[in-house]
Amino acid sequence: MGKAKKWVLLGNYLDHSMLRNRIAAEMANAAGMEYVPDTVFVDLYADGSYRGTYQLSERLQIQKNRVNIRDLEEKTEEINEKDLEQYQYLAEGAANTKEYIENSYKYYDIPNDPEDITGGYLMEFQQWNRYGTKAKSGFITSRGQAISLKGPEYASKAQVEYIRSFVQDMEDAIYSEDGYNSKGKHYSEYLDVDSLINAYLIQEISENVDSTYSSFYMWKDSDKKGDGRIHFGPVWDMDFTYGNFKRFMTNSDGESGFSGNPETLYTACFFINGYKDSGRDTLGISWLGKMYKREDFRRRAASAYKERFEPFLNELIDGDEPYIRQMAEEISSSAEMSNARWHTYGGKDFLVFGDSSGEDFMGSVEILREFAEKRRNFLTKTWEPLSFVRGDVNGDGNFDTADLVRLKKWLIKAETEPIEEPIAADIYPDGSIDVFDLCTLERELLKQSG
Repeated sequence: MGKAKKWVLLGNYLDHSMLRNRIAAEMANAAGMEYVPDTVFVDLYADGSYRGTYQLSERLQIQKNRVNIRDLEEKTEEINEKDLEQYQYLAEGAANTKEYIENSYKYYDIPNDPEDITGGYLMEFQQWNRYGTKAKSGFITSRGQAISLKGPEYASKAQVEYIRSFVQDMEDAIYSEDGYNSKGKHYSEYLDVDSLINAYLIQEISENVDSTYSSFYMWKDSDKKGDGRIHFGPVWDMDFTYGNFKRFMTNSDGESGFSGNPETLYTACFFINGYKDSGRDTLGISWLGKMYKREDFRRRAASAYKERFEPFLNELIDGDEPYIRQMAEEISSSAEMSNARWHTYGGKDFLVFGDSSGEDFMGSVEILREFAEKRRNFLTKTWEPLSFVRGDVNGDGNFDTADLVRLKKWLIKAETEPIEEPIAADIYPDGSIDVFDLCTLERELLKQSG
């Protein structure tokens, strides 16, 4: 693990398998998600006393060995005399810094800003009723999505105004009929589509009850260093997954999901978390739910699932020695000792809520494995008809140099026949087929050839 000052100890108190957070991290790695926290299980001793099995994890923060984007807070501290938290704390569009109301934001009245305030920003979806106390700096979109700035935590007015405007323009494009906002810009100009699909699939596969409710992260680097778009991740706080907490929810279109049923869509039906509960008319469909209504997004998600996620799930749950049992066996002795300390297992009588606790540690792991198996089977059946081979321009079911030749000829109009699978040709996912797709396709083929 990379050197850092701050770390996290997870007790996994509500997850009797203790594996849900690790599975999420390994799935994110398998899918190629950027900045996945590294973790390791430990036996914890404190004050001369044995405390049980814990999971030591890297903390989510902007830092060279964590989310490695420009540290805007550090740059701001360098040009101001006082510690940033000592400056006046103010709100715009709300009565005070604790109020949740659409189009409001809060910041610190910091006198000096760096020349470049385009990044980096680390953001988290926040629950509407926790925004007032959990977010130091942050903003709420016009549709009611509360967003906490985790970095810079103490942001200036100019910094909050910049990033809230950027996010609002992105949200407007997401909720438009054609994917373009009033400025004529497509949502793909604001966000990295592949990272959004990865983030969606990790939430959907696991039926995370938090989904876009909280602990849902995204980041944007400086335009001088990054690609000028928002990327989604890292994955975090995944203990309420795979049936570990039962929750019904219904969005404003009447679409419903139940986290205790592995044979239903869940995150696709999620709502912006201020919907109904806040007492005001916020939009009751989340960003991910709105994106899922788009056919191209559904098809891209289905193909990403088939290519990157289904193989991981097969290895995780299938065979005589599935990977999930291998992970469990690594810590089984530790889990037994932790149980001797805390009396965790023994069925429902020893469970805080739900029904995901077995008679022993391995029994709890098996409950998780069986739920994940049912989930895999349902999603594979649901998404198989929608999937395609990414980069398969000529529609022969393969991705190879013949697709590169076909696309080149089509772009220079040497061939005028329509592209057989346009969505597969849009390998640089911005809604159009052009030279960006040609360059991306060529780069992918070079990777394949080594």
